[in-house]
Amino acid sequence: MLNLSDTDPFNKILDDIAYQLYNEKLSKGQIHPELYRKTADELMNGMYEGLGGTSFGYEDPRNTLSAYLSENIHKFSTAKSLAQQQQLSKLLTGADGNPRNFTDFRDAVQEAGFQFNINYLRTEFDTAFASAQMAYQWEQLKNNDFLEYSTVGDNRVRPAHAALDGLTLAADSNVWRKIWPPNDWLCRCTIVSGIASNASTDIEAGSKLKDNPINPLFEFNPGTEKLIYDNGHPYYKAVPKQLLAVKNYGLKTIEKIYADDNLPARLEMASEKEYRNWWVSMRNITGTDDFVIKDKVGTSVLFDSVETPGNINPYKHFKDHILKRSNEERWRYAANLEDILMQPDEIWCSRENGKIFNYYLKYFADAPYVVIATDKYGIITADTMYVLSELRAKQIRQGALIYVNK
Repeated sequence: MLNLSDTDPFNKILDDIAYQLYNEKLSKGQIHPELYRKTADELMNGMYEGLGGTSFGYEDPRNTLSAYLSENIHKFSTAKSLAQQQQLSKLLTGADGNPRNFTDFRDAVQEAGFQFNINYLRTEFDTAFASAQMAYQWEQLKNNDFLEYSTVGDNRVRPAHAALDGLTLAADSNVWRKIWPPNDWLCRCTIVSGIASNASTDIEAGSKLKDNPINPLFEFNPGTEKLIYDNGHPYYKAVPKQLLAVKNYGLKTIEKIYADDNLPARLEMASEKEYRNWWVSMRNITGTDDFVIKDKVGTSVLFDSVETPGNINPYKHFKDHILKRSNEERWRYAANLEDILMQPDEIWCSRENGKIFNYYLKYFADAPYVVIATDKYGIITADTMYVLSELRAKQIRQGALIYVNK
């Protein structure tokens, strides 16, 4: 449950935004870091409540689901932050068309900010909770034969949703991709197991939807799409095509990072034999040669040692993939894996062709390093690691910023 008090930290954040906007210190397209982080944190708490935990085993479907939903929440939070800042900047001018003094402007920012960060945020939190809960419910119910749409049944149920109450369809019906709850802000509907004798056809369901359309922003299944907030939300009108580390998030350039002489040294292995022995020491999944590392934000990442069924690349599993890159000798720095995942400097996330990718960056004294993890057959699995070139670092440092070490 979202619990914001009168001494809510958003008040301090809004005062700082007012100061920066008034003094032209917040450039166009730059995201206020505290506003973004606080928004994302609150919505992530809603997601965690909906999923029933903050961290899961690598085989738990909620582990992979939370990685996708986290990307969506952080993307939404950047959009909301930028949209809010745009609206607040318009308050520099009063209703009479004259510039406001700072005190009047700050008061106007606080008033408008209350709407964004209390009223709107409560609804967005509830949506994160309900969508995460229902996304996991899809995982639990999708293999049933039939499913039934069910409302709370009181006088607060929307007419469009009441018309769907009791609708029973085959679990593999495409209709569930459009009407899986929540179907609007603060929707309380759910899905339960259904029986064949009550089943309708997709044509009958389509007729009901035609007469009782649901909110277009919720016309998707959060379980199949792994989304909480639709990309059509008005906030996204404020977002540039690419969200960049320096321009939008205000992070240091690679050059400035390496102007710092306090960066840590990395570990070094002397031989491939030492790497193989180290791998054995890392094994923590009973009966396998694999291990799992829980990253900084609680995602369990599998480091695999055997071929995944259906994978046509014979050296794609992580253990031998590192050895196969013999010309780069990536095995020399494999002992830094725990440090990179558990104490990263930045975590970036993106969806590429519908698949989630987490990028863990660590700035060691000699160079930046990255570990990349992705969804491999429903499990978040380490894909590769390597030394980052300056160009590749710029390519990776964009999208959804999940974590930054300040």
